[in-house]
Amino acid sequence: MEKQLRQKLGASEVKTLLSKAVYMFSIGSNDYLVPFITNSTLLQSYSKKEHVKMVIGNITSVIQEIYKIGGRKFGLSKLLPLGCPPISRALEIVRTGFEEVKMVCCGSGPLRGTMVTCGQKVYQLCDNVSEYFFFDGIHPTEKANYQFAKLMWDGSPKIVKPYNLKTLFEKLFETYFQTGDDFDYPFCTSHMTEFHAS
Repeated sequence: MEKQLRQKLGASEVKTLLSKAVYMFSIGSNDYLVPFITNSTLLQSYSKKEHVKMVIGNITSVIQEIYKIGGRKFGLSKLLPLGCPPISRALEIVRTGFEEVKMVCCGSGPLRGTMVTCGQKVYQLCDNVSEYFFFDGIHPTEKANYQFAKLMWDGSPKIVKPYNLKTLFEKLFETYFQTGDDFDYPFCTSHMTEFHAS
């Protein structure tokens, strides 16, 4: 992406853009769930503790690479409880804005989400994906991800504590210009997200 942006905008503009951008990540679901639902041999090669360390190490490496090119603001979505995706037949979420929160848009079996089958030989596809919370047995739809990102950015303090990203970065900016010194970045959490800036 950086190379593509350099071709379009030039090195100087890209450097500024990358340093001001907020990097938002949705992490963990595929890393932790896929080996279990695909009967992968991965877990036979590693202990559970080693597997967790490997996942965290991979995420850390990506963040370090972004930091090297100037990224300083990061929002990391917590791993949803593994019992929440429809693939595990349990789901309790706020219904706001979605017609269907249990059945997935693309898949097969009960609720179209008991197996990862979207795009396989036998599956069904919904008519209007924007009505669904989940696209397949694991992944939220684009509309749901947009709502998550919006909550991370400017959600209520009842959901994102102690600050949403917008407020966090405003406070950091204000602190920086008041003191002119380097400062420690606060840590924010919600029931679904954790935010770090450095």
